[in-house]
Amino acid sequence: MKKLNGLRSRLTYANVAATLALFLALGGGAAIAAGQITAKDLAPDSVGGSELKADAAKGKHIKEDTLEAVPTAGKANNVLWAVVSNTAANANATVVRAGQDLTTAFEGGGIVEVDFGRPVASCVWNVTRGSAGANSEQAGFAQAQPGSTVNRVQVQTRNANGDIVDGDFHLTVIC
Repeated sequence: MKKLNGLRSRLTYANVAATLALFLALGGGAAIAAGQITAKDLAPDSVGGSELKADAAKGKHIKEDTLEAVPTAGKANNVLWAVVSNTAANANATVVRAGQDLTTAFEGGGIVEVDFGRPVASCVWNVTRGSAGANSEQAGFAQAQPGSTVNRVQVQTRNANGDIVDGDFHLTVIC
């Protein structure tokens, strides 16, 4: 009984209010921590990349125009292509469009060499007869083989009878 009397003598309004405030503060903080914080709870631009878990940001969350070049993107430059016009009326074959700068074409003796400005000798080539513009190309086929330098692919176009003829073509090189 003596212990209860000692406790009652210390139960002042100030002690009860302070203890109650302490429990409410701790309980309220736990309730907030237990709830889930969503993007709506955050101010714009208040969370930096270093504060995110790995792979947490997805494409829809990223402004693409703010991205810098990917360091290994140069290794992805493995597909080269060119569309070449080589009609009988032209003195030389010309590159109409290409997937990379500095692609050129050279013609001589019914053979066209396409120079990609980088080594392509150990790559895979695919060539097909096809118009460089809106008109239809004559029936036939095209064949590719190594060019006179490691940067070139040699192309011959043939008609449906297999005769070598000038013709437009599309060339794809995969390295």
